[in-house]
Amino acid sequence: MDPDYLEIWKQITNATDLSKVLVQHFSYLVDNPEYDRLLGAVMQKASSCRIEKNSLQILFSNDLLLSASAPFSIKESTTWPESFKKLISVHELLEVGDANESHMARDLVLGDHGSFSDEYIDDEEFEEAESPMIDDQSDWWIYHPEEKNEQNEPMLYYVSHESGNVKESFPHNVGILFLKRLADQLNIDESFYPRSKDEDTIYFELQKEIPLPFYILRAENIDKYYRIAAVLSQNNERFFGILDTSNPNEIKIIGKTDFPSSGDQLNMKVSGSKVILFNDRTGLFNPLVWIDISDLTSPKVGGVIDEKGIEAVAAIYQNRVVYKTKTDQLIEQNLLTGEKKTFQSLIRVRELMIDESVIVVQNPNEVQVLDRQYNLISQGKAGSPFPQNVLFSELKLIVSVPLADPLEVFSFSAPKIQKQKFPSLEGHFCRLPYFVSGNSIWFLTTTHARDGEEIRYNLVRLDMDSKESKATNHILKENLNYDECAIEILSDEIRIYLREKILIYRLEK
Repeated sequence: MDPDYLEIWKQITNATDLSKVLVQHFSYLVDNPEYDRLLGAVMQKASSCRIEKNSLQILFSNDLLLSASAPFSIKESTTWPESFKKLISVHELLEVGDANESHMARDLVLGDHGSFSDEYIDDEEFEEAESPMIDDQSDWWIYHPEEKNEQNEPMLYYVSHESGNVKESFPHNVGILFLKRLADQLNIDESFYPRSKDEDTIYFELQKEIPLPFYILRAENIDKYYRIAAVLSQNNERFFGILDTSNPNEIKIIGKTDFPSSGDQLNMKVSGSKVILFNDRTGLFNPLVWIDISDLTSPKVGGVIDEKGIEAVAAIYQNRVVYKTKTDQLIEQNLLTGEKKTFQSLIRVRELMIDESVIVVQNPNEVQVLDRQYNLISQGKAGSPFPQNVLFSELKLIVSVPLADPLEVFSFSAPKIQKQKFPSLEGHFCRLPYFVSGNSIWFLTTTHARDGEEIRYNLVRLDMDSKESKATNHILKENLNYDECAIEILSDEIRIYLREKILIYRLEK
């Protein structure tokens, strides 16, 4: 502890150039020079400074108050990382909140706040984890007990107080994390934020916008160029159709059929010459139906697999379907013979995937991989309330692009599931459409602008690798307004299908 800290504080409050002296004082937060400009931009927003209640208080232009407490003795703290000890040796606590509230609600807290227990999360990997920071009043950032960041300090992970799920990581130390979150609250311009070394960003330029003569309710790509399977609405009629997309100026319905359903909220999965349609969410009563698309000009309903409907969980691979009944029974059915087999899962299932070698079962907290004899071969933790998975079995990878949650990539090459990390996709939240080409998957995400209000859309390309997959982010200038239904990647042309129109882009470096 610096015994002269009060003298230092007085010098700060009496300074003629407040922002300059604040940058000098709080430079201890920044152990990466790429964030120096961000620190300067934050302190330019400071309007006044005072000493009150044994704390140094900085008022910012938007009535945000930063309260910095007295130093804490390093000798009294032995379990924290060295980088954290250096921070609390200057200020034991840094707290941020609304200056107009008599009892300031702490939006951000950096320090040994004492409000976290590892009992809040059900993950053995984070047993005895400690939290150096509160975020958004009640969420936490915690240190990984073993994993290290680029400076060989414990990696930081975000924990939601609502779900207890451990989500995205942060690649730097907690001082920079605190500065970044403070900058977010002050609406600091994006130009002051360093560009991630891991992020390869390309901008898309919109080439053309084409209206559609029908309304898309649901769509999935078929394993053929210029063909999309879709549930459509036209002239007050709802039907299943095959779209010929070879000429985007004149999208044609080349085949169609009616199918049994009780509403518009439908999910769809396609494999080879078969399609299944089922509930998009629980509580609906659409039957589980399969459609034969071996003749694209004449699709036919092959049959109803489950008349009562299912709990929004089903998957298909060629002629085999796996699904969960309303009574939580898991069934695999051969569409050609009608043969059914029941099997068990150790977890309550919210998502299923199947291919020739494995079956994947997942819920918001856990993912399990079974062989085709239903034996458990790998399992691990997950963190998505609404998982949506894509299998890359040859690489032993599962890509989860869950609606409104961050991307997760699981490796099942060992009995314990391992997760790949994507620091460049921090703050990205997945949308439903995706497009698979070889060992690459394209999918849409949304990110929030610094003010937390404006939504920005991105198209991400993920090149899969068993050890380290690579993400490339393409920024869209248009707001899709949560209306996106499908993606097509055709040479250098990218098409995004909305419900009533197509947006066509070309890559621009």
